[in-house]
Parts: sequence; structure tokens; C-alpha cells
Amino acid sequence: MSDLDLEKNKFAEKFKEAKLNYLHNLPDKIAEIKLTWEHLNKVEWRLGLLLKMQNLCHNLAGSGGTFGFPQLSEQAKNLELALNTVKYPDDETPEIFKLQKIDDLLMGLQEVELLTLRENEPSTSPIHKSDTIFIIDPDIENAISMSRQLMYYGCKVKIINDLSSLNKGLKTAYPLTIIIDSDMAEKPLNNKTIMQTMQDDWEIRCPIVYISTKDDFESRMRAIKANASAYFTKPTDISLLVERINILSDTLLLEPYRILIVEDDQELAEYYALILERSGIRAFVETKPELALNAILRINPELVVMDLHMPHYSGIDLIRLLRQHQSLYSLPIVLLTSETDLNVQFLAREVGVDDFLMKPIEATHFHDSVLNRVQRARYTNASMSKDSLTGLFVHKKINEFLQMSLNLSSRYNRHLSYAILDIDDFKKVNDTYGHLMGDNILVALSNLLKTHIRSSDFVGRYGGEEFVIIFPETSEADAFKCIELKRKEFAEMKHYAKDEVFHVTFSAGLTSFPEYSDMESIMAEADKALYYSKSHGKNRTTIAD
Repeated sequence: MSDLDLEKNKFAEKFKEAKLNYLHNLPDKIAEIKLTWEHLNKVEWRLGLLLKMQNLCHNLAGSGGTFGFPQLSEQAKNLELALNTVKYPDDETPEIFKLQKIDDLLMGLQEVELLTLRENEPSTSPIHKSDTIFIIDPDIENAISMSRQLMYYGCKVKIINDLSSLNKGLKTAYPLTIIIDSDMAEKPLNNKTIMQTMQDDWEIRCPIVYISTKDDFESRMRAIKANASAYFTKPTDISLLVERINILSDTLLLEPYRILIVEDDQELAEYYALILERSGIRAFVETKPELALNAILRINPELVVMDLHMPHYSGIDLIRLLRQHQSLYSLPIVLLTSETDLNVQFLAREVGVDDFLMKPIEATHFHDSVLNRVQRARYTNASMSKDSLTGLFVHKKINEFLQMSLNLSSRYNRHLSYAILDIDDFKKVNDTYGHLMGDNILVALSNLLKTHIRSSDFVGRYGGEEFVIIFPETSEADAFKCIELKRKEFAEMKHYAKDEVFHVTFSAGLTSFPEYSDMESIMAEADKALYYSKSHGKNRTTIAD
């Protein structure tokens, strides 16, 4: 590689890092613009503040384009130009229609911010795509079949069928999971079994899954004693295997917890944040209680840790204020206090405090208590907004995202496509193979739908055997290609019921904006198109007329 190529690579890496930093700081930039506008509207109209807001928009318009976010740049520029029309002297408020226009543009800027962050989120594939699953099996035909079906779920797979390839493979890539034939695992290598060599000598610590033609007690017990993480029989149900890999590798898939610390003592607040950040939690600090609400709306924390006594404000009064907002009514709040008066504690419970931590508090106790509370909060939130079987968003969230996407599409005159999918003859599957197998089919399709799509796309389970995909900024033709690809892949998937191998298909209906301009018509016409697919042979996708 030439010196010029090396310099280009260095620049690309630095630019990538700078872009990530920019995205990380973007919510704070938008929040500052929003807070400035709120001050102008609700406190006092000052030309100096207006010029500050205009300058913030000007900088955002320039930086957005620089880092490759043209929508963000365009929206910030429009807001900057609108602010130029309201340069009134101090205390002279502009006409209401001008203020309303800026309100609309600012709302649009926040929507573009959300889409920008969403489109640049890490992949939400059910298995972490940057890692490799090793299949170690001398039966090359079985390994290839398993590999092909795992790839439908977005998995990166490497097949190994001899010892030299195994040693070489483990040196070049650390696997997410190893799937190994049980007979192969017990073969000798370096005076030990292959399984012992991998764990003792090569220090392989990833989950190891046994696959075997045997299903007797002794075979399973040998796998247990060899520290195997799971055991599957051949032929292997791939949907169940993927679910087990997800569980075994869960720590790779979780996003960091987000916690806001509201504490007026700067040093103490930063100390609490440091305790949490050492274990990978994202901790944010707000030392001014009057800014706590804005910080919550900006950060969207999963838990708030708040001091009871702060200058000029009581923690209890602040919690009362937060609970006035419908969206924050169930936000978990932990109160830091040295208060031993039971009456105060009962009052705090009445206004919505979830837990107390008594000062002074040891670092370990603080960390463990907060972690336990935020884990439970995330689980509760997920159970309310996501389907427990498939992990997909439920009916309410689907409608919310569709409406927001339609608002943006209408505002900026951009395409949007909506597809509804229904598994063909699903009742027959349940009646023939049982409801447990039916659940496996639902999980298999949900995992397939979540893979090989953009992070800006939205997948949900509408109910029963119906699924929905929303494609922002996607033409009808492109959405049709995506659905057809997934339809064909799903039809090729093998499902196993005892000694029988069978296939399942789905049908789909597709609509788009601007052909249909509101949520009701988009959903209704998609349903009609789905019905047409069902009544004309099934296993097909129909575009609404």
C-alpha cells in the first residue's frame, strides 16, 4: 500500500470518528436551539437571543452538509431564513402566524434529527453481524444446509470440517458462537478432546452448541460435562437455534442503559456518573434542577436518579412537575436522600418515587441498586411496546411510527411504502404440527423480516400471523423488490416436525405515499391488496391499485 493510500485510510478513519462524535452531540445542538426559542416565546423577546438562535441554525446547516446529512442541513437552513423575518426589537413580539411558522419548522428539525439518528444506529439484526458463527461438522452437506438457513437470519457463518482449518480459523476470527458436531467435539487433539483443547489451550470463551444425531440421556450428559452451552439434534430447527444464540450472546446485543443524574453538587454528580460508566452505562448529569425536564426530553433516559434536597427546589416538587407530563408519568425515579422522616418518604411515594437510596452510599451498593432498577424498567417497557414472542413492535407502536413517517413524507414530498404480510394457511400449520411449532414459524418470519433492511425501516407484528413493514423514503417499486426477496427466502426455509420437513409461505399487500395520502387509506388499501394475494393463489405480493 502506497503512502498516499495510507493517508487516505487515516483520513477516512478520522472522518468516521468525527461523524460519530457529531451524531453523539447532535441532540444537544437541537436542544439548545429549542431552549432558546422557548425562552424567546415564554420569557422575553430579545433580539440578542434571536441572533444567537439564528447563528446556531446557521452552524447546524453548515455542519450537517459537511458530515453528509443533507436533510438536516436543509431544515436548519429553512429555520435560519425564517428567523430572519422576525428580527424585532426587544419586547416587540412578532405576529402569531410568523411564530407558528417557526414552531412548525422547529418541529420539522426535531423530526429530521430523530430520523438522522435512527438511520445511523447500529444494525438491529437479531445476531451481531460483526461476529462469525463457526460450524464445525465433518458432514459438509449438513453444514452447508445449516449455513444457508442461518444466513437468512443475517448471520455471518464460517464452515470448518477439518482440524487444520479449525486451528487457522480460530486465529483469524473470534467466533460469536461455535456450533460443533458432538462426535467431532470428542475426537482427540493434543492429548485432549477437541472441546477441551478449545477451552483449555486456546481459551475459547464463546458459547458452544452441540449438534448430534443422538438424543439419549448419556449423550446430553456428556455435553453438559464438556461445558456445552446448548444441545440440538439433527436435523436442526434453525429458528430455535437462532433464538438460543440470541440468548447466549445477549450481552453483545444490548444498547447501553441511559440514566440521568439530577444533583446540584457537581463533583458528587460526576462521581455517581463515573461509578455507572465503568460498567458501560451511559450516565448524564444535570446540576440545575430547573433544566431537569429539558434534559429528560432531550436524553430520553430509562431511569432518573435525583437528590431530594437542592437549592431553591425540593426533589418532591420537581417530581410532581415531571409527573404532570403524560409521557413521563411512568418514568422510573430513584431518590437520593439522607432523610429518615417516614412522613417525607411516604409523601415521596405518593408523588411517584419508585425507590430510595440513602446517603452516604457505597459505590457498589449505588451501582447495583441503580442497575437492578434500570434493568427492570427496560424489561417492563419492552413488554409493553414489543410482542413477547417475536420481539417486534406491537399495534400501537406501528400506528405511531406510520403516522410520524407520513407527516415527514408529506412535509418534504418524499416516498413512503407500507406492506402487510400474512402467513398462508397458518391455522393448518397449528392444527397439523401444534401451536408450539406455530410459534416457531412466527419467530422464524420475524427474524427474517428484521434482517437485511435499513435501520430506518420499521418491522412490527400487527397481531396473530400478520406482520407490517414500513419503508420511509422508499418507492413502491423498491419496497416490492424487498418484500419479494423475503417472500422467496421464507418459502425456502425448512421447518422440522419430528421426521417431517415442511415449508411455509406468506402473502403480502403493498401501498405507498403519495398514491394514498393518509394512514387510514394506506392501511385499508394494503389490506385489500393482501386479500387479493390470498384469494389468487397465495405466496405472492400485490400492489394496491
